[in-house]
Amino acid sequence: MKKFLLILFVIASINSFAQNPWDGIFEKYYKTVFSIRTIDADGNDKIQGVGFFIDYKGLAFSCAHILEKEGEKIIVTHDNRRYPIKEIIAKNEKTDIVKFLIENKDKDSLSHLKIANHAPYENDEAFSIGIFNNDSMTFDYGYVSTVRMFKDVGEGILLTLPIFENNNGGPLLNSNGRLVGILSLPLAKKFEMNFALSLENFEKLKAVEKENEIDSSQIKLTHQELVEKYGKYYDSLKNSEIRFQSLGDSIIDGWNMFVRMDALTDFIPHFKDVLEIPGSYDFPFDSFGFIKILNSPDNKFRIFNWTLKFDNEEYRYYGAIQFNNLDSLELVPLFDGKKHIEFGMEEDTFLSNENWYGVQYFDMKYVKTRKTEYYILLGWDGNNSLSDKKVIEILTFNDKMPVFGAPVFKVEGETKYRQIFEYNDEALMVLNFNEERDMIIFDNLIPKDKKDKGREWLYVPDGTYNGFQIKKGKLIFKEMVLSK
Repeated sequence: MKKFLLILFVIASINSFAQNPWDGIFEKYYKTVFSIRTIDADGNDKIQGVGFFIDYKGLAFSCAHILEKEGEKIIVTHDNRRYPIKEIIAKNEKTDIVKFLIENKDKDSLSHLKIANHAPYENDEAFSIGIFNNDSMTFDYGYVSTVRMFKDVGEGILLTLPIFENNNGGPLLNSNGRLVGILSLPLAKKFEMNFALSLENFEKLKAVEKENEIDSSQIKLTHQELVEKYGKYYDSLKNSEIRFQSLGDSIIDGWNMFVRMDALTDFIPHFKDVLEIPGSYDFPFDSFGFIKILNSPDNKFRIFNWTLKFDNEEYRYYGAIQFNNLDSLELVPLFDGKKHIEFGMEEDTFLSNENWYGVQYFDMKYVKTRKTEYYILLGWDGNNSLSDKKVIEILTFNDKMPVFGAPVFKVEGETKYRQIFEYNDEALMVLNFNEERDMIIFDNLIPKDKKDKGREWLYVPDGTYNGFQIKKGKLIFKEMVLSK
């Protein structure tokens, strides 16, 4: 039996350290990854790529192009167990994903990954596990640059970690070891970016039909199910979503500021008209790569959020809150007014939809106690060419009108209405919810040089993590909750 020659850690962006948020990811999950090999006429095998298990019986994912290569195919696990592929369950050649089942005659219990319940967010940590031809395993890590839509593929994740032959077809993991995507080398080459397919594509696999057999009644049933789910105006909503794609591309990638502004000016009134269509609240608009949609955990409303980038690398933010009302449209627009907030008062005042502190929200949490209830919003602001910002915002409602900010932040004896972090444009800052600790975790920021204290555009993470403990409706600052 072959033995692994070594365990190789390929560090993609930062040095390894102990007691960090992703400590032990490799040790816990390397057994879930296997190599996919072809066997030639002489009985020799060659690694073509990797895959991973998603249940203990042998259900697995990989890239479709790997299984299309000529020759008999087997999979080989970390401990050199060899299994033939029993059945291709589903595949999508455009998105390069295949779902299959191995032939597990001995009913071995296989280590497997759990799928995350949402896509990753910008600046989230990301990890991959792969296998070299000499059977040594690799561990790469980096960060999520952004999540956006790609033509003919759908939602994709851009990364700072490298994609090579050794992790082609392998899993993309978050800091909790949950599956958030799959790495495809051909698509990375196509888009000329470090690219992974997001979870959305796992749900869009096309079932493999029997040869020359297409069940048209099933296709009709699928459409009927969609109509039943989203209402009789489903086709109108779907067609409108498709028409908006070209506008969305111009809003993001227009060759200059005026093209992007014209596209946005055209989009806003037409989108409002579409939201007037009955049943629009339940329609996901999930092909909108240029809009972030956050649904409230209690399903009372959702937030549409998008950006306009200027040529000087500054941003203007747009948003709208749609309430869950099946009878009529209840929509509150959000107007980016942060430039008009009195200097020094950004963290110490209530704001309305008319002077909203505009950001791109990427996560939301509902907090309820006997005395209060509110929503915590996490957001990103591109700010300018020198610095970015991350924001923790509080959202409440007064007769369905949004109120932003609340005196719930307790920071070293001070009370704040929101928390704003500014940091160097070249740095990456972690800001996310930690459900196990019931905290918000974030990087501690310090100046690159002691003489730059107070110049926040020069601040960078120092390798330690602070947090806000959610306790009795308050957010209590905690120092050094994690360290490298």
